[in-house]
Order: sequence, then C-alpha cells, then structure tokens
Amino acid sequence: MPVEVAAAKIGVSPARLQEFESGHPHPTIIQLRAIARVYRRPSAFFYLETLPQMPQRIGDFRSLPDRDDDEDPELWDAVEAAQERRRSALELASLLGQEVPDYGVRASLGEPSTEIAGRLRDRLGVPLATQKTWRDPYKVLGAWIAAAERAGVLVVQFSSVGVSAARGFSVSDVPYPVVAINGSDSPRAKTFTLFHELAHISLGSSGLCDLHDPAEQTDAIEPFCNQVAAEALVPTAALLAEPLVRNQAGIEWEEWRLVELAQTYGVSREVTLRRLLSIGRTTEAFYRAKRDEYLRGYQEAAAQASGFLAYFRRVLRDNGGLFTSLVLEAYHADVVTPTEVSRLLGGVKLRHLTSIEDALAAKAS
Repeated sequence: MPVEVAAAKIGVSPARLQEFESGHPHPTIIQLRAIARVYRRPSAFFYLETLPQMPQRIGDFRSLPDRDDDEDPELWDAVEAAQERRRSALELASLLGQEVPDYGVRASLGEPSTEIAGRLRDRLGVPLATQKTWRDPYKVLGAWIAAAERAGVLVVQFSSVGVSAARGFSVSDVPYPVVAINGSDSPRAKTFTLFHELAHISLGSSGLCDLHDPAEQTDAIEPFCNQVAAEALVPTAALLAEPLVRNQAGIEWEEWRLVELAQTYGVSREVTLRRLLSIGRTTEAFYRAKRDEYLRGYQEAAAQASGFLAYFRRVLRDNGGLFTSLVLEAYHADVVTPTEVSRLLGGVKLRHLTSIEDALAAKAS
C-alpha cells in the first residue's frame, strides 16, 4: 500500500508513518491498532521477529499492462482473504469429518470451447429447461452460485474495488477452488463472471480478470474463458433452435428480440449479441455499435444505482453460502469458538448470527 494512502487511512502523516516503520518513534497502542486495522493484520503481527511467508500472488489477466499493483491494495486484500477462506474451509471440513466435493472439470486451451462448456454444465447439473424458467436476474445469479457451490466451489464476493479494476478473480487450487465476484457489478454481469472464472479453474489458471472484450486482449486465456462462459450459458445448438433466431432474416436485430433472448438464458443483451455474432447471425459492426450503446447504459445505471443491503446479507454474500455453512456447522458442533466464528466471517458481531442462519436457510429452500 503506498505510504500516502496508508498514512491517510491510519490518520498520521506519511513522514510519521515512515518513522514508525524505521522504529523511531514507536506508535502508541491506539496508533498500532489503527495500523493493524488498515493493514488487516492482528496487532501481534507487528511484534514478530520473522515475517510469515506471504501467500503466492495469482496471475493478472487484466488488460491493464502498465498498472502498478500498489494501486490495488483493496483488491489484493480480497485475494488474500479468499485464499484464507479456502484454507479455513479445508480445515473446517476436516474437523467436521466431511468429504470435500471434487469440482472435477479439467480443460486445456487446445480443446473446443463447446466440449468444455458441456462438461461444465454437466458438473453443475442444471438442465437447460430449468435454466429457462429463471427470469429474475438475481434468481439466475443465486441459482448458478448454488449450483457451483454444490460442485465444491467456494463462491465469494468482494467490495471496495471498482468494476473497472477487476470484475472477478479465481483461485484454481483444489479441492475447494474459489471464484470471487465484484459485489458492485450487476447481477447479469456477475453471472457471466462466475462462468468465466469457472473456466479459469477448469484450466488450472488462477487470476485476476476484468473480462474485457476478446478483441482488446493480447493473451489467449481471457478470450478463451469468455468463449467457454458464453457457450455454457447460451449453448450454440439451443440458440440456433430458438424460433426468434430461426425466423430472423436480417443481421440487424430489433431490441425486443435481443431482450427476449437475453431473458430466456439469463444473460445480458451484450452476451446475447456476442453469441449471435459467433454463430454468424450478425456483423461485427452491428455488435460493436450496440455494445457501445449498452456500455453507456451500464455506466448511467451504475451512476444512479443506490441500494441498501442489510448487514447480515452482506456478510452472507461476501463469505458465500458454502463457506458460511461450514463455519456455522462447526460452531454448532462445538468445533470452533464464538470468537473464531467472528474472525472467520470477517469480524461479524455474534448478534447477527441468527439473521445470517435464517437467510442461509431461505436460500437453501
């Protein structure tokens, strides 16, 4: 974290923070607690003589080659928190005597994206007919997250990071690989990010992603993960069989047709149009023009968006249903203490546990 940023968060001058780091003078106990809070370390961490080994950083597949890692301290904090959740989940499962599900989808860049997408859909176990009954964007997202968690994937969300910085990231270590989604994004975009990151996990390539359009990418992995995600959500054979597609004569699509197709598969209009481009039912020029229009709409909607998410729902969203369930089950089995429950769920106050459990039960019903 840059000195200027850290000092402002701690409430001291950059010069004073550098003095603290040099050892002269020492911070007061109150200042040390502020430092610990900002750096997200226990106060005892700063008394260690030997630093613990830092987690290995995941790859960066974002189309921002000149970006300085120090510009994203909150994002790297989110990555470290996700890695810690995975380690805790493995420990909790062991303490509870539970068998960890095997995600089991393996892939390589040389394979057809259609085959990988098919295996991914099979593993998630959601028939296309069922998918088409989901119309509400939040229900679509919740249903796909639940399917991924049943397949042994920890799905978490992170905050305090702009969508332009990262839409998501993945930790492909197994068992319990992790998909992390930017909590500030729209539900349709989150659904696509989920599948994009599942593709990363299938390839065994952990990484930060911004999901820019394939034409703007210089590497092969990001476009390929986009292809797999799009194919998994909107299978080519099913799309070609749609009456709206079979009866479309021209290459320029009326908006209501795009909206209907998007709602049918629970994706955005942009993804729908991209799929139509991939099967030769529109042109690159028409896609680009509509995409620019959609992007302007997304920005306007984001600027106007304002909503309140109850604290207990935010805790459940950020930690994910699978991880939260493991923590609560361990708590009720007297495997972990109340203090450990609070720490594992990100410092949650114990008075909120009942609301979290009720929300978790409602999701499962």
